Amino acid sequence: MKTFRLLCCILSIFLFFDQSYGMTRQQLKNSGKLMKKSCMPKNDVTEDEVGDIEKGKFIETRNVMCYIACVYTMSQVVKNNKLSYEAVIKQVDVMFPAEMRDAVKAAATHCKETTKKYKDLCESSYWTAKCMYDYDAQNFVFPMTRAQVKKTMGIIKNQCMPKNSVTEEQVGRIEQGVFIEDRNVMCYVACIYKSLQVVKNDKLDMALITKQIDILYPPELKEPVKKSVAACFHSHEVKDVDKGKFIEKKDFMCYIACVYKMGQSVKGSTINHDMMLRQVDMMFPNDMKAPVKAAIEHCRPVETVHLSKGLVSVVMDQKRICLFVIAIFLASGSDAMSRQQLKNSGKMLKKNCMNKIGVTEDQIGSIDKGKFIEDRKVMCYIACIYELTNVIKNNKLNYEASIKQIDLMYPPDVKESAKAAVEKCKDVQKKYKDICEASFYAAKCMYEFKPEDFIFA
Repeated sequence: MKTFRLLCCILSIFLFFDQSYGMTRQQLKNSGKLMKKSCMPKNDVTEDEVGDIEKGKFIETRNVMCYIACVYTMSQVVKNNKLSYEAVIKQVDVMFPAEMRDAVKAAATHCKETTKKYKDLCESSYWTAKCMYDYDAQNFVFPMTRAQVKKTMGIIKNQCMPKNSVTEEQVGRIEQGVFIEDRNVMCYVACIYKSLQVVKNDKLDMALITKQIDILYPPELKEPVKKSVAACFHSHEVKDVDKGKFIEKKDFMCYIACVYKMGQSVKGSTINHDMMLRQVDMMFPNDMKAPVKAAIEHCRPVETVHLSKGLVSVVMDQKRICLFVIAIFLASGSDAMSRQQLKNSGKMLKKNCMNKIGVTEDQIGSIDKGKFIEDRKVMCYIACIYELTNVIKNNKLNYEASIKQIDLMYPPDVKESAKAAVEKCKDVQKKYKDICEASFYAAKCMYEFKPEDFIFA
C-alpha cells in the first residue's frame, strides 16, 4: 500500500471536487457496479444469475435473494433487518434523477406491504424488488446507488468505519483536510480504496483509479480529477533532500514540515528551535554539534516568514520519520551514528509507537535487554518500530531493507554482527502470517544471536 499521505491526497480529491451534479440514469447504473461487485462474491452468485435483474430476470434461488438483500443493505434502506419504506423514499430523493423520482416513489409505495409477508430479509428484498419491477419496469434501476460521488463514499464509509474501529470524530472531517495520524484511520482510508476497487496487489493502482473516475464522474470533471490524482502519485520525490535538492512546491514544503513535526521540532504552528538544539545535543556527534547549532540559529528568522499552521498540520509520512537526522549526518559526511546516538534517535520512534499501540514502559522498556513479553500489544509495538524504520515492505519484514538500514545507521563496530543476526533470523517470519508475530519473534531471534550487539528502540 502506498503511504498514508498518498492515500489522503487522493481521498481529498475524490471528496473535494464539486459534488452538486446529479447522475444520469446510466451514471446511476454505472456507479452501482461498486455494490454489485461487493455483493456478488459475498453471496456466491454469477453474472448470469444477477446480471439481468434490471430487465426483469429474477431467478428464484436463495443466493440471488440474499444478493438483492445485500445491495439494499449497502444502499442503507435496511433497518433492524427489515426493508424501511421511509429510507427507500429518502434514498430516491437523494439518488435518482429528477425525472424518475415520482415514478420510483410510486413503485415503492405500491410494494411497501410486500416486505411484511416475509420474515426473512433475503425473501422480502427479492419479492419487493420484483414487485417494483412489475409495477413500473421502465423506471426500475438496480442496484440502487448514490447520485453523487460523495454520496457513494458515504455508503462505503458506513461499511469501513466499524471494520476499523474509527469514530465520526476521527474520520468525519477528512473531506475538509483533517487527517488524523492514527493506525485505525490509515486502515479506514485503505478500506475505502479497497471498496472502490482501486487497490491492486496491496497498492493503489493509477489505472484502476482512472477507470473509476471515467465511470463515476461527469464529463467536465474527469480530466481535472485525473490530473490531481496523478499529481498525488508524484508528490513525494524527496530522496535527494540531503543533497540540497529543495523543490519549491507546496507538497514538498509540507513534507519537510511533516518531518520536523515528527522530530518534535514543531510547537503549535512554529518551529521549536530550542527543541531542535536539545535534539542536537542528545543525538549528534561532538564534532558536529557546533556547526549544526550554528545553522539552526542562522535560520531562526526564516520560519516566521514561511511557516504557517497549514504547513505543519499535514499528515505524517511515517516511513521517513528519521529523515532529518539521517540527512544532516549524510550531508556532513558522517558514516553512521554511535551506538548511544542510535538508541537516542530511537526515542522518537518509541514515543510514537507507544502511543499508537497503547503499551507501557514496563512492557517494552527492556526489549534491548532481552525482555520479550509475549503479549499482542508488545508484538505490534515491535512491528510498529520496524515499520517506521522502513524495513517492512508489503506487510512483511524485508531482508534487503534491513541490511541497507544497518549500513546506513549502525556504528562500524556492530555492523557485521547486526547483519549476521539478520541473516540468521531472516526465515523466522515465514513461520508467521501475522506481521506483529513475525516482527516479535524475528527481534527475539536477533537478540538471542548476539545480545551485546542488539539495539532496539
